[in-house]
Amino acid sequence: MPYLFWLSVAVILLIIEILAPAFFFVFFAGSSLLVGGLVYLGYLPEFSHQAIVFAIVAIASLFLLRKKFRETLATPGFSHTLVNEKITLDADIPAGGEARITYQGSSWTGINDTSEAMQTGQKVTIARTEGVRLILQK
Repeated sequence: MPYLFWLSVAVILLIIEILAPAFFFVFFAGSSLLVGGLVYLGYLPEFSHQAIVFAIVAIASLFLLRKKFRETLATPGFSHTLVNEKITLDADIPAGGEARITYQGSSWTGINDTSEAMQTGQKVTIARTEGVRLILQK
């Protein structure tokens, strides 16, 4: 059941994408799912062919679609609405460091953009956003 190998690879790559969102691994996961489907249907019985199709589709989709998807998925107004919002921290963040925080029911990476530590319960301001990272100041 080689298709299970490709399905497992896709799941692992999606987990990596979730843990380190760079909108990069999702293309490799999609390629892995495609190859797994083709293997399941009997179109790619040889592993060497599977690997070649995986590499070609992953690299091609990465270069051809990544920029387009990032532009499409970006919501320009949303990140600007967060700027200057006051939030109460639910985790300590060391000076210049980062920590997982919760804001509006979602988990974010909070980046302390100051030279002083931020404490749990402290009110801070969102200075800007960088993807799914909130840059915080006192």
